[in-house]
Amino acid sequence: MSELLALLAQAAQQKRTLTYRQLITELALPVPAMQRLTYLLEQLTQRDWLQQQPLRSALVVSQRPPYLPKQGWFSYLQQLDAQLTFADPVEQATWHQAQLQRVYAALSNA
Repeated sequence: MSELLALLAQAAQQKRTLTYRQLITELALPVPAMQRLTYLLEQLTQRDWLQQQPLRSALVVSQRPPYLPKQGWFSYLQQLDAQLTFADPVEQATWHQAQLQRVYAALSNA
């Protein structure tokens, strides 16, 4: 987890995102790599959500347009807060962009 946090902090300071593939490679996660990364990101998301902190996991996106987190990330957030809804992909993108701005603001000065 500490390596993941360091990579996310560096990305936030540079105001950029990372792809799932980049993280799997950088962290040298063993097979099943995506499941391992998903577990780490869910733990981080839950921690940040419960502490009302910017969601650092928002920095992790798909390498394909529209460059958003995978649908599972949005579903996991809805499990954490039943009142959180996303009517369509545009709403997801808007909400995600707001989260990125919160993360960049919080961590760019760290």
